[in-house]
Parts: sequence; C-alpha cells; structure tokens
Amino acid sequence: LRNKYNLQSQKCTTTRFKKSFIPYATYHWFDLTLSDRSLSLPLFKKKITKSVCPVSASYFSIGPRYTCALLTRFRLGTYNLNFNLYSRNLVTSPACSCGDPCESIHHYFLYCPNYSEHRNSQFPLQQLGFVKTSVIFLITL
Repeated sequence: LRNKYNLQSQKCTTTRFKKSFIPYATYHWFDLTLSDRSLSLPLFKKKITKSVCPVSASYFSIGPRYTCALLTRFRLGTYNLNFNLYSRNLVTSPACSCGDPCESIHHYFLYCPNYSEHRNSQFPLQQLGFVKTSVIFLITL
C-alpha cells in the first residue's frame, strides 16, 4: 500500500463476514497507535503479547504438566473415557469394561470396581472425611 497510515476499514455487509479474520484483524489494527504500527515485527509481537495472552492462574499449574493436563481435560469434559468418546462418535458403546452401561467420569472415579483398589489406596474418602459429592464438586470446578 502506498500509505500505510491512511488505510480504510473494509465495509462488512454481514455479521459473519465481519467476524472473519481479515475484517477482524484490520479493525483491531486501526485501534493501535501509530507508534505501535511502525514497530519492527519482533518488537510488535513482544508488545502485543502482553495484551493478547492472559496470564494463567497459578492454581492451574500445580504439579507435573501431565497431571495438570488430565485435570483440565476432566474440567472441560474432553476426557478419554468411553462415555465422552461415544458422544464424539469415536467408539461404538459408552459402556465400561466392568459391565456398567456408562463409563462416565463419575463412574470412573467413584464406582468402577476395576479401579477400586487404586481409588482406595490413592484417595481414601473415608479417612479424609469426604463424601462422594465433594469429589464430584472438585472434579467439576
């Protein structure tokens, strides 16, 4: 373009087009100051990263990365249990290998006999004074 500071925003006839990449990006480009627009690419990226990338909360990063990823999957409902995989048409049945008709997160953590030994050794609900609804609450935070 001949004059990089005298650009005009594109006219959008539909809301869907207005939310697409080019109109969205040009709209936000015009919100930048002239000094920000004239920065080199590395400096520009460094400056806008602070406003674009939010700082993650510290309580989401406790422990090993793999454990944090699993907890995030449970919170978002994208875990790899048959109930979730069935809802995304990735397996033919939501049934658990123990015979229960639904391998949901609640079944896996609270009731499945396949994992009762692990569950009792790693998370003794009775000794901690928790009730099963507390575990469900913790999972769905």
